[in-house]
Amino acid sequence: MGRWYAGFALVGIAVATGFAVADGGSTVKKTQLTIWSNNQTSTAYYDPYAGYGRGGIGGASYGGGASAAAQIVEEREATVSANGEVRFDNVATTVDASSVQLVDLTEPSAPIGEQRYQKGAKTPSEILLRSVGDTVTVVATKGEITGILRAVDEAMIAVEIGTGDQKRLTVIQRAQIQDVRLPSTASTTPTFTWRVGVKTPGKHTLQMSYRATGLVWSADYLAVLDESGTKMDFSAWATVRNDSGVKFENAQVTLVDGGGSAPAANPYAPRARSAPAVTTKFPIARPVTVGDGESVQVELAPAQKGLKAKSVVVYESMLDASGSFTSYPSADCSHYASGQMGPGTAQLALEADFGGKTPLPAGRVRLRRRNGDQIEVVNDEDIGATKGVARVNISPMPDISGERITQGCNVDENARTIDEKLEIKVTNKSGKAVEVVLKEYAWRWATFKVVSESVKGEQVTPQTREYRLSIPAKGSKSVTYALRYSW
Repeated sequence: MGRWYAGFALVGIAVATGFAVADGGSTVKKTQLTIWSNNQTSTAYYDPYAGYGRGGIGGASYGGGASAAAQIVEEREATVSANGEVRFDNVATTVDASSVQLVDLTEPSAPIGEQRYQKGAKTPSEILLRSVGDTVTVVATKGEITGILRAVDEAMIAVEIGTGDQKRLTVIQRAQIQDVRLPSTASTTPTFTWRVGVKTPGKHTLQMSYRATGLVWSADYLAVLDESGTKMDFSAWATVRNDSGVKFENAQVTLVDGGGSAPAANPYAPRARSAPAVTTKFPIARPVTVGDGESVQVELAPAQKGLKAKSVVVYESMLDASGSFTSYPSADCSHYASGQMGPGTAQLALEADFGGKTPLPAGRVRLRRRNGDQIEVVNDEDIGATKGVARVNISPMPDISGERITQGCNVDENARTIDEKLEIKVTNKSGKAVEVVLKEYAWRWATFKVVSESVKGEQVTPQTREYRLSIPAKGSKSVTYALRYSW
């Protein structure tokens, strides 16, 4: 049996203690990980300084949101004892114990009568405390003692030896201990024990599901232009980080963008209802192994080579405020009555159509350009999420400006609707024609429909609509559209 040694100082004395630790007797047969991204939105407030076009229900990234997490489903083979007890260890140290569910796949009708949780042990004293009541062997300077571990503190341990009239308690100074041999069931990781009402004890296949923090992913992109700047090689990666305290081997991984892993309740919500969760799922084709404290990159979408790249100007007339209204609708027409919500921004961008139907998640893109046999850095930027298109911002475009005007707004409290009509005028002050992508956000609530629009738009994310305009030199164009929100 192998031993684990830990050196520590107690009451000014250096002590070296060895522990022989085994697993809980269960074997993991299958693991499924559903991991939320770290681009979560907050329902707490509207941040006017948040970046444009990022994550969340409409695209904006706000501070204070729920921490990213994962749903973990493990299928294990374990022994159910005659009294119905079964134990799992090697569970994430960040487990939410209240989220744990167990199903006996061998006897699906078997009731779960009891569930107990024991947190992980991080120090020698905590490891020993977990074995109080078990039989241990203590190797001390005066020899070996085998008995039942009854008490542990920072200075000594107490072991019960003998039976009947010969039963006694032996107290051993920690400074005299050389080795402690723990039972084969000892574990340092978080442990769950259940009482299952099985008809047939023995080997069973059981499924455990739980939620844990410490697992997160983020999107990273690489775009490499050719020397002419007209073609682009594009690759998309997800970086998965595991700080859950346990290793996952050959897991089936699904990455989730948007929606939030733990939506926060809004105490000021006038109605006991939240906006519908809007998520995009990215199943990873191959099994993934990621150790505790490790990061692993997996392909988010197939790499594309030689995509045709073209220049566009992306204009946003307002900041995306949808992150502030995921728990209650903004049903007050006095909110930003003029229509303008912060300064409009224009960015010169390169975009390439890669043919996908799923919007790319928000992330960082590294834009590079080939120059002979060299690859030069252009910039590192946020990538704009849009359906089937990789779009990379290059630089600000001060010659493009705009104005957003509310033409009408009406709230019907009985019908629980709000009708809003807006006009956006985009002006090109430069000396040449430009193609402009106008981005507009349905920010008041997640449920809405387009009633009318003067230019046909495209819904590129659940709350982002884009309009493409060809604007001549020294010219301008307008888009008028009307939305009806309902809740």
